[in-house]
Amino acid sequence: MNCDRAAMRLKRLVLPAVLAPLAALAQGDIDAGSPEQLIVTARKTEEGLYDVPMSVQSLSGQFLDATDPSSLYTLQLDVPGLVLASQGMFGVALALRGVTSEAGVASVATHFNGVYLGFSGLVLARMFDVERVEVLKGPQGTLYGRNATGGSINVIARPPGRDFAAGMETARGSFDETRIKGYVNLPAEKIAARIAVTGSDSHGYIRNSVDDRKFGEQDYMGVRASLRARPTDRLTIDLMAEHLHDDGANDDLWLPRADYLPDPRDIHLTTVTLANPFLDVKDDLFDVDVTYELGRMTLRSLTGSARNVTSDRDDCVATPSLQGCVRGLRPLIYDQRSEELRLEPSTAGPSRWVAGVLFLDADRAQNYYMSLPGKLINDTHEVTESTAYAAFGQVSHAFGSLWSFTGGLRVSHEGVQETSSGTGSADNLVPITADGSWDNTSWRLGFEYKPVEGAMLYASVATGFKSGGFTNELLPTGEFVRYRPEELTAYEVGLNMNLPGRRWKLLSSAFWYDFRDLQVRTVTILDNRTVSVIDNAARARVQGLDVSVSAWLTPRLNLDLGGVWLPRREFVEYVNALSGDTLSGNQIARAPRWSSSAALEYSLPVRSVGELRVRVDYNSRSRFFFTKENLPIMAQAGYGLLNLFLRFDFARDNWYLFGSARNVTSTDYFNQMFIQSNPAYPRTYELGFGWRL
Repeated sequence: MNCDRAAMRLKRLVLPAVLAPLAALAQGDIDAGSPEQLIVTARKTEEGLYDVPMSVQSLSGQFLDATDPSSLYTLQLDVPGLVLASQGMFGVALALRGVTSEAGVASVATHFNGVYLGFSGLVLARMFDVERVEVLKGPQGTLYGRNATGGSINVIARPPGRDFAAGMETARGSFDETRIKGYVNLPAEKIAARIAVTGSDSHGYIRNSVDDRKFGEQDYMGVRASLRARPTDRLTIDLMAEHLHDDGANDDLWLPRADYLPDPRDIHLTTVTLANPFLDVKDDLFDVDVTYELGRMTLRSLTGSARNVTSDRDDCVATPSLQGCVRGLRPLIYDQRSEELRLEPSTAGPSRWVAGVLFLDADRAQNYYMSLPGKLINDTHEVTESTAYAAFGQVSHAFGSLWSFTGGLRVSHEGVQETSSGTGSADNLVPITADGSWDNTSWRLGFEYKPVEGAMLYASVATGFKSGGFTNELLPTGEFVRYRPEELTAYEVGLNMNLPGRRWKLLSSAFWYDFRDLQVRTVTILDNRTVSVIDNAARARVQGLDVSVSAWLTPRLNLDLGGVWLPRREFVEYVNALSGDTLSGNQIARAPRWSSSAALEYSLPVRSVGELRVRVDYNSRSRFFFTKENLPIMAQAGYGLLNLFLRFDFARDNWYLFGSARNVTSTDYFNQMFIQSNPAYPRTYELGFGWRL
């Protein structure tokens, strides 16, 4: 009885405080100039962005066309809380709201057209002709499962449409870059095809101190072909094939760590003595998406394959402890195949659900070599075979018009086998094999409350899982170093607002992450060779706020604001297995206390000539560390980037002109700072024109 009275008292105190301002905001009818509701597939079904009870950021095709990001590197600052760190020949490490890919496997899952990409080298594939990018923040263990403890990023290409369309654009910019991209959409009865291309050629932005060579070019080309067929009213078949070749080495680690730079005042100057360094990456993606209407239910099959081939050669860029080093890959080859089957209702009702199964099989073979003058350190051949099986389901049920409940479950089994041998002094002459498997059950539980139309309060608890593994460093017993699975429990409460007749929209959440056995990588140089070991931190914790607001100040002036604040992102209990150092209390790597984005976009009609669109954005981050040791020499100072984008569309023709200035103040910052480093671009300009039908 006392509990009931307390609950009623709490209800009388809290609900009026929440409902009063919401009801007040809902009153009145302001002339709306706001954009249409963004549609996302965060829960593997189409729904409005503001109807999703979790933290989701959707970057629309209109935004992508205006800013034209070529990869996630140029996109990351538009997503508060997202930090990318270059790993050179081994791809990229992602961090999202303090959840960092410290180990060899990502903690933020990446997908292309819904197909999981299991190797970080595929993540940096050039983006072109993209419909939208969805960033899901927080563990997505129920629906996305594998290695999604920090969230998921889904890049969705533009599909074939029903109408004929074509377009092309070309631009000239800083560092003598010339780029071109285009597309054509070809419809026919019950079938449509779309072909898109992109390409770029430039000089490098990193100068050499010993000769006139430059490194880090934007040299790439890509082509994608998509086909959509509807043989019957019930059957839809989507096919997509894409090939990308990037040999500009733009993402390689061209610099030593900061205190070994040839000139500490110039982060775009390096010392490379090797005659022919290179980083060459080829990506091939293919997927088949089949949807069949069964009546009251829809069956969907998503089949995907991906291949990455990476070749590399560098000289460790003047790292003092590795003088005379030559190393690389010849090559690394990653292949994966996946199949996902899903069943969901075809008609709307009080219950929305999805159920499915997933299978993934991947192979990775690499030949890594490293030599010092007169000594071969590594000539290592490694083969890794991975498999994953999962069954999942999630249901959301509405109890009337105010309350709803969401529950989800995923049962996973993952296995891996690795064999390593080589002829270098640090290699195993006799092949050594290790294998392991891990089972996990991840779940999500949430409640949603809609006090007025267009507003939703939600609270959820979710878990995430990343399987264990081993590194090829050997224990005295001759066995591989093993590490345990990583687990995360996340608590989140949020408020989404998209009130009818209002010119502003809000997404906001507060979150608490509790890690167990967080996987952490330690890389050091011992006996003139690079040693990499992964172990587990006993506990780590992240707490924060995530807020974004979109407001139409006038029908032609739009303001977007976003920010993530992480007042706590630290190891709670952690003694490093390799060094024995106690790192409890240290900040998690690549987790700035705050990150923010602000953009102002204005469209101006110019009589009968056309329309001018201007976009100014400013993105910033506070200071953060690139390593768990929190070494000052490997810290990135806080910085902000100012960007400007212009576009003029002619009214009577199909032509348009555009220009951009990125990093207007030429701020120096790094995409990676460790034993080797990767500096970001200085100020760049671009002018171009385009045509479309």
